[in-house]
Amino acid sequence: MEDILNAEEKIRTITEEIEAQEGRLRYLRDQVSLSTLTLNLYQTQEYRETGTAYERGFWSRTGSAFVFGWELIQELVLGLISIWPIVLLLTGLIVLWRRVRRRRGEDGPGAVL
Repeated sequence: MEDILNAEEKIRTITEEIEAQEGRLRYLRDQVSLSTLTLNLYQTQEYRETGTAYERGFWSRTGSAFVFGWELIQELVLGLISIWPIVLLLTGLIVLWRRVRRRRGEDGPGAVL
């Protein structure tokens, strides 16, 4: 009987140790799942001189300004050409408005019958 009780005590002790280790394993898994890994990578580069900077002269900038001005004029003309339906509609509305105004002027309150 005493051997059975000793065996049960050893089994209980081993079971407690297993449960304690399983609890510790669960705790560590939870900690790992909540952890954040930050990784900073650096690359070293050698210093190189860039040399002198090129600056455009007056005549070069003047030529560029003329080219820009010519392109601007082209874009304005093309923009006016592209809005021809609006210009046509506005012209028609102005002509119609003037005709209506003339008729009202002729048939106005001071007209003689």
